[in-house]
Amino acid sequence: MGFELNSMVGLLYAERLGAVMKDVATLGRHRMYCTPRDVQSVLRAAGRNCEEESIRNSFRRTDGFCEGVFQYIWPQCKVESFDNSVFEGATVVHDMNTALPRSYAERYDVVIDGGTLEHVFHFPNAIKNALEMPKKGGYFVTIPPANNAMGHGFYQFSPELLFRVLAPENGYELCDLFVFVQRPGAAWYRVSDPATLGCRVQLRNHQRVYMLAIARRVEICEIFKTIPQQSDYSARWENSNPISRQGDYGGLKGRIVRLLRRKGFSLTRRMVMKLYLGWRPFDWRYYQRVNPMTLLDPTLRLDNQAKGSSAKPGGQQSR
Repeated sequence: MGFELNSMVGLLYAERLGAVMKDVATLGRHRMYCTPRDVQSVLRAAGRNCEEESIRNSFRRTDGFCEGVFQYIWPQCKVESFDNSVFEGATVVHDMNTALPRSYAERYDVVIDGGTLEHVFHFPNAIKNALEMPKKGGYFVTIPPANNAMGHGFYQFSPELLFRVLAPENGYELCDLFVFVQRPGAAWYRVSDPATLGCRVQLRNHQRVYMLAIARRVEICEIFKTIPQQSDYSARWENSNPISRQGDYGGLKGRIVRLLRRKGFSLTRRMVMKLYLGWRPFDWRYYQRVNPMTLLDPTLRLDNQAKGSSAKPGGQQSR
């Protein structure tokens, strides 16, 4: 559990969308897995003057955990961390498999999952706890594993799950959703909603991929009163239409793959797929490439595809 370079970009982008980093809860006590120079580069991209030595001192202040860095970037920030044990010094000890006490509901401006929920067996209980914690107008930020992280935790997740969970039915507006390869300087890809496209949005690649989702709580309502359903099945049930397989090699690419699946082509297929996945795993129909540092540039307007239209300049929330 922790914050690397991409995570810090995501948190500063959440601030641009309107998140106020004042009363903050982290699911797990998060370490800093980036360097002071990384943090400096991100802050400069956001138009903030900062000294590397000051950032280094903020790392030392809390022994490499995030609280010191957060308080350096956002002086008004107060962080409470939730964990199942005191082994890393969390401020609140609670097993997220079970319901969170109501005293923590609607209490925080921002709730951050920097790599915890995939380790909780009863994921629906854990995500429900997390979604109940922000105030109305507050934000939930999650950075879970998406691909090639088998064995890291109990689960890895798909964009479909986050689109269906961070939805108006649960009182949330999904401001933006990205995927990225877990390495500094990697490109980000804004993900399209499978329900809008009418097909599955999938990814087959050879590197570990994480997601970043930023959602705003726009209404206080019962979480999961309506159970989320996978969008392509919901459409089929409602319209009696066959499932679209475009996300699973449709069109010309589908015909080529089906040909290569025939007997005698197995070796050729493996070679072709390895070349294809290494060349362009992020299909342009579903993933829009984004330079993450431009998301922080205060001189540029936010992309109108980011749904955080309620954000105000200066990181102020609409209440």
